[in-house]
Amino acid sequence: MIVWFAGCNFRCPYCQNASIVPPGSGRDCPIDELKSAIDENVIWIDGVVFSGGEPTLQERALMELSAHVKEKKRGVLVDTNGSRPTVLETMLNEGLVDHVSLDLKASPERYPQVTGAVEGAAARVLESLELSLESKAVTEVRTTVVPGLVGAKDIESIAKLAKECDVYYLQQFRPEGDLLDKSLVSVRPPTHRELVRLGAIAKRYVAKVGVKTREFGVQYI
Repeated sequence: MIVWFAGCNFRCPYCQNASIVPPGSGRDCPIDELKSAIDENVIWIDGVVFSGGEPTLQERALMELSAHVKEKKRGVLVDTNGSRPTVLETMLNEGLVDHVSLDLKASPERYPQVTGAVEGAAARVLESLELSLESKAVTEVRTTVVPGLVGAKDIESIAKLAKECDVYYLQQFRPEGDLLDKSLVSVRPPTHRELVRLGAIAKRYVAKVGVKTREFGVQYI
């Protein structure tokens, strides 16, 4: 089960959820309504994914819902850009998250260019990575490969930083959907072969590396 939180503090041009990036997007949804939806489906699910947008921007709702899921003895996965390590730290310390899926967008020095984030964002993301690695939660790192924007140098830099993560996924950018930067619609997506080559670079540092493509799904290197 997936709950999508509206609002994000990054402006990655290749984002395919552009409609829920603005803080005022989506719809106001009472927490009790979401709790009821979880309760109605609890026998069918292994856990709940909280994604977005950036779910840690709505920390009170995120923590309350995560606690509810844990009370039902189901797992919690949080998709995050890592920009709010204090929220993640609280969730980890209170046992509210079992799996952290952390987007590392680019090498740290290129974060302003790739994410449109304010200065200091990369340092906060790396703090989130360290917190997750030191916890009992599964730490999954992901990077979307965008030709001309995110490439081999970024992958190697990220892999060195995330070498202790449980798995590192390289995702295939697709020039479709609700793109934040419509000019990227003309960008050719990376091929499976190109992603495998990049995955081989990451494999020098990370024990488990996977590539995700539409053509072949998830493949581990």
